[in-house]
Amino acid sequence: MDCPKCGNLVEEGANFCLKCGCSLNESSDEVAATAQETEQKSGEPNPYIEKVKTGSMNYWKFFVEMLKSPTSKVNSVVKSDFLNGSITLVLLSIFLPLIVFTHIKVQFGQFVNVSFFDTVVSPFFYILIFITITSFVIFAVTKFFNQSSLTFFDVVAKFGAYNIVSICFFLGAFVFAIIKAVSFSMYFISFGLLSFIVTIALTLYSLKKDEKATRVDPIYGAFIVYLALAIVLLIIGESFLYQMNQMLWRF
Repeated sequence: MDCPKCGNLVEEGANFCLKCGCSLNESSDEVAATAQETEQKSGEPNPYIEKVKTGSMNYWKFFVEMLKSPTSKVNSVVKSDFLNGSITLVLLSIFLPLIVFTHIKVQFGQFVNVSFFDTVVSPFFYILIFITITSFVIFAVTKFFNQSSLTFFDVVAKFGAYNIVSICFFLGAFVFAIIKAVSFSMYFISFGLLSFIVTIALTLYSLKKDEKATRVDPIYGAFIVYLALAIVLLIIGESFLYQMNQMLWRF
């Protein structure tokens, strides 16, 4: 006899199909219904994959809109764009060490053994911590001097939105590093770092809700943030530079 589900030849009196495990005691209608249900489930899209696709498309739309007109579009950035802003800041954190790794690998890879962890992964966390602290300082300064009702999510959303321009500069630097155009790569790195510094003041200005409620002009708020970040760099920068020095000595 044949299995009513998969058509495999089974022995007479068998209780289960050895190929698909179908119970041969069920009626043919029940087996057909089960098979149809299985086919329908297998045809359904994976919800996790669909979420990733939707999130990727939303970020790409966010990226393009902000790149076209950052200063005008940033006013439409709200708390719900926190994820998009976070993605941008994470990408920003990984691009600079990745560029450095690419320069070393492309130009000196045949002479030295470049550690991906020491050159990319470890610096990535240092930079991510620094950018996170920057976001917190912007949030604290805005809350204290403007007395606004904004949240940390608003700050990350707008700060990330502005830094899409910085991402593009670092992306250009990465491409030039791959093709060994060192001078152009360094120019783009410089523009990317300058863009990051400028976005701090722009973010503070965009978070100013009410002129009358503002205690300090955003430009002075930016100076306070820069001073605070200089102190942070002195604290965590020494550890980072020591690690980089150890890595270079190994080369």
